[in-house]
Amino acid sequence: MGNRAAAERRRRLLHNPGGFERLHRRCKDVFPQQIEGVKLVINKNLSQHFQAAHTIHMSSTSPHYHFNATYSGTQQAGPGESFPLLVGEMDSSGSLNAQCVLLLAARIRAKAAFQVWQPPVRRSLTEHHVPSSNRRSPTPYPPTPSNPLPALNL
Repeated sequence: MGNRAAAERRRRLLHNPGGFERLHRRCKDVFPQQIEGVKLVINKNLSQHFQAAHTIHMSSTSPHYHFNATYSGTQQAGPGESFPLLVGEMDSSGSLNAQCVLLLAARIRAKAAFQVWQPPVRRSLTEHHVPSSNRRSPTPYPPTPSNPLPALNL
């Protein structure tokens, strides 16, 4: 009897924390971002519904630039929720990520995600790098069944 009463009290004390995305965002906010180099973020509210941001990350490993744009519509579903919501991000390589969230009914939302990916420019390689201790002869790139890459002894 005591266990059932305790379980009932715990059930009444627990509340719904919200959607997964909101809960995940709260958890991520607890941990600091770790970066190497310098990161510059410039945000600009262009109107009540439109925001743009520029992010420049300068490091020795992977310098890059991102442009973000966010539009939140005029339809209110609750405090802090505006629909439609359009979010787009483009990086320096030309890749685009976009999301659209629509409110179809009071409790029904639709979400669409779009991605356009630009593969990195491939440099023409004429020889595969092999440590000098394992080097036999130059291996053409890409390897073929008759001329495979040499085994690397690490």
